[in-house]
Amino acid sequence: MSRKWITATIMSAIGFITPMSPAMVAPALSRISDTLSITSAIEIQLVLSIYLLGLGTGPLFLDPLGENYGRVIVLQLANLFYLTLNTAAGAARNEAQMSCFRFLSSLGASATLVVESGVLADCFSEEDRGLAIALYNVDPLLGHPLGAVSGGFVTRYLSWRWIFYIVSILDAVLKALAALIEFTGNLHLHTLHTNDRNTGFLTSIQTSLLRSVRFLLTQHIIQILSLYLAYAYGLEYLTLSTFCDLWVTQYNEPLQIASLNFLSLGLVYLLGSVLCGYTIVNIAEKPCCVRISAFRTIHL
Repeated sequence: MSRKWITATIMSAIGFITPMSPAMVAPALSRISDTLSITSAIEIQLVLSIYLLGLGTGPLFLDPLGENYGRVIVLQLANLFYLTLNTAAGAARNEAQMSCFRFLSSLGASATLVVESGVLADCFSEEDRGLAIALYNVDPLLGHPLGAVSGGFVTRYLSWRWIFYIVSILDAVLKALAALIEFTGNLHLHTLHTNDRNTGFLTSIQTSLLRSVRFLLTQHIIQILSLYLAYAYGLEYLTLSTFCDLWVTQYNEPLQIASLNFLSLGLVYLLGSVLCGYTIVNIAEKPCCVRISAFRTIHL
């Protein structure tokens, strides 16, 4: 059991980098635009938001890779890809290089979105999975506010380029720890529903892409959740990109002090998570009633 928790902790730490990396860039957008001579407001925001494009498209390809070749090897190679491109972003000399490196690095960072949950499901049974899932959910809650705060201080006292270098150093340390995760998968095991055991990678990608599009076009619950998450992520990144600038320009706060205001967002995230979790548990414990007539109720 101790090895399972070591694996869960390492995976959670790796997953923490995915939301922290774009958040650290948010307080430094004005410095980046000055250094790289970016004058368009849209292009300045693109430096931050293009990271989301990679996070959205990467899992479509990394998920079938993990299914065919194992999650550990996909995670390690994706982390190496992210480490290389994120370091290159710190050395970018123009807007095109910055946007390209940011997008490509986010493709590697997206591996945690499809690998981490699968690893936890493999390590823990349904009865023991609660605390592991709670540890997994801490990443997006604290990654953004803590990343923004640290990004403000790094930009103020070092340079915006060191944002990328520090994240790469942290990722390298976690990559070394992730090498301790044992590869135990048996590629010869298949479910009863697997018709073709020799399905190639291109076929797996095609199936994954078609499945995602089919679900999005036919399942109303997925459409509703997709719209909600698109709005939530858009609003969150709009806040990330403008929040620090508000306190600097309107309230004349130093950059490192202005970044501390992101802690209020972190407290709200944690409070909302606790309240939502408590509400979900209460709803799940209550019997569900479906009224089928004016005088009769079926208890499920």
